[in-house]
Amino acid sequence: MDYRKLDQIDPSTRKLVGDVGSEKAQKAIGVITEAKQKMEALQTAYEKDVGVNFRPYLLPIPVMREALDVVYGLLDEESRRDAERVGRLLLSTRYLLNEAPTVKTEPSAARLEIELFRNAVEEQAKFRKEINELIRIMDKFLLFLS
Repeated sequence: MDYRKLDQIDPSTRKLVGDVGSEKAQKAIGVITEAKQKMEALQTAYEKDVGVNFRPYLLPIPVMREALDVVYGLLDEESRRDAERVGRLLLSTRYLLNEAPTVKTEPSAARLEIELFRNAVEEQAKFRKEINELIRIMDKFLLFLS
């Protein structure tokens, strides 16, 4: 198992062996970039309203997985291991956001749960931390392609 933390991985040493300019690669890079932009937008919206619906800001996990797999295929074996570790950190953090009240249930049906959440400072801090961490992980992942 690979237990390295994000800060222990250095994408600057990566070796590209695939065509980053290919249509498939550009689409995958676009998906990851879009996911990061959505997280940044969520971060801003969440600062304004902790009851914001997370759903519009979250790309489906299968779409994310597919994009990550394409990127892995662009890298040599050693770089791929590093990228896969960052990808696993990305997906595990993304899964944590599924626990937000507005993701688990429709916002209209979850009024009480959302109101309780608004008053739970610890829960708000947890999701704020996960949003920030996901942005940081995506930034690191995109470095494998620059």
